[in-house]
Amino acid sequence: MPKNPRILLIDDDEDEYVLVRDMLAEAFGRSPDLDWVSSWDDGLPAIAGDRYDVCLVDYRLGDRDGLDLIRKAVAEGCTAPTILMTGQDDREVDVLATEAGAADYLVKGRISPPLLERAIRYAIARQQFLKSQIEANELLRNKNARLAELYRTAHQIVDNVSHEFRTPLTVIREYISILQDGLAGPVSAEQKAYLGIAIERVDDLGLMVNDMLDISRLEAGLLGISRTACRVEEIVARIRPTLERKAGSRGVRLDIAIGDGLPSAYCDIEKIGRVIVNLAVNAIKFCGDAGRVTLWVRPGADPSEIAFGVTDNGPGIAAEDLGALFDRFTRSGVDMRSDAKGFGLGLSIAKQLVQLHFGDISVESEPARGSTFVFTVPVFEPSRIVERCLRRAADTGTGHRYSSLISVRVEPPADRDRDDEVEQFLHHQVRGEDLLFRQRPGAWLLVAAAGPQGLDALLNRLAKARSDANRNRIGDELPDLVYEVHGTWDTPVETAQLIARFRTEIAGHRKSAVPPRQAPVYGRRSGGGGPQPRAVALRQADGA
Repeated sequence: MPKNPRILLIDDDEDEYVLVRDMLAEAFGRSPDLDWVSSWDDGLPAIAGDRYDVCLVDYRLGDRDGLDLIRKAVAEGCTAPTILMTGQDDREVDVLATEAGAADYLVKGRISPPLLERAIRYAIARQQFLKSQIEANELLRNKNARLAELYRTAHQIVDNVSHEFRTPLTVIREYISILQDGLAGPVSAEQKAYLGIAIERVDDLGLMVNDMLDISRLEAGLLGISRTACRVEEIVARIRPTLERKAGSRGVRLDIAIGDGLPSAYCDIEKIGRVIVNLAVNAIKFCGDAGRVTLWVRPGADPSEIAFGVTDNGPGIAAEDLGALFDRFTRSGVDMRSDAKGFGLGLSIAKQLVQLHFGDISVESEPARGSTFVFTVPVFEPSRIVERCLRRAADTGTGHRYSSLISVRVEPPADRDRDDEVEQFLHHQVRGEDLLFRQRPGAWLLVAAAGPQGLDALLNRLAKARSDANRNRIGDELPDLVYEVHGTWDTPVETAQLIARFRTEIAGHRKSAVPPRQAPVYGRRSGGGGPQPRAVALRQADGA
């Protein structure tokens, strides 16, 4: 607050000027630094010059309005605070003054020197506070922009370095395997053991590279996911050799117990295999001498879930470490005391991959008795999966406002191999919050997290992706695809309607008693009254 503020008075009455000057002298105890302008036309450039700490503006300036003067000054970027002075004791004037941008307003006839001083000091202090906030926000925006740039650069470095690591690691492993297998000459049992240790360490480096790539893609939202119906036995069979090799090199007993008659799981078989490997390899590393690790699969406590578990007889985890166990770059006290290497990313990645499958992960542990990690994935029941997806998004606050139901079909119909190619293509295009189900041969249902404004972008992205895929393909192109939009629903309040329509469509019934929500038209509309499904043929050959 300046000791002797520079004040501008805009008032067409000289007597008011004299009165204000005298009150200011009494209030501040000295002759005020006060300038006086008597007209609207002269007042505007005086305010806009930003030469004053505060401006006092009369409500009536001849036949002009002081509020208009304040509005004009604010619009032209004036930063000096203004105080409206009026002869009307009207609440409406107070509101109008605030809306115009005035810091305060005073009623003539009630103004006293202390009141005038307080109003001026308040207006200046308020303006200085707002200015400091604006400067702080601008500084924060600049810092955030810089951090975002550094973050993107760091992601790019991680991706590049990780990719560059993959090739030499693969070559190193292959040559060590050649030596271990005796293809380059006789190898003693002791040499084979040493080479086995080298292969194990190369595999550890490979897992670390995969961790860095996965965490980078997860944060960027670029990790592709292909959730389909998967047999539990197939999931375990894919990762069993890796776990058996790892357990054998550590002298750990590995048991696998799969329950009988388990239904198919809805998951990305590669991603869920990655979760199992992360949990089981951790258990193998830390269970110590005479170690035993059991991978088990059984029905979940919820009948719509399948539970996967990894139990070990290791040293266990202290209770104080359990809360942060799934945080990134976190390693428990057991980890830190062991010779196992890693970035502390495996459990964090496992948690995020499980959440991408709408499941949960937890741990139970007791020091000196071992640990059990359990995660769940949904049973392949399409309508319940849609409901689970929408409910999970609502509970976590990450859901989109709208969801759309879209049919995709091959035109003309193709054989099974071509259908599988199309399904693989579609899985690569949908996001983690989207759901894709095969409806029948050559036809799929897509539940997309897209509203009225996002459907165009989604359909255009799919069309462009197909065009790009065909440009780089050797042999036959992907067939034409037809997209039929059944409707868009406000999922927070219309989830039941969306699920009802989904059940009708997944069952193969083309006519439904549940009308679709009105959405933008993407193609031709069939005749008749009421909303109709829309069919959009995206044919690159025709230039569509």
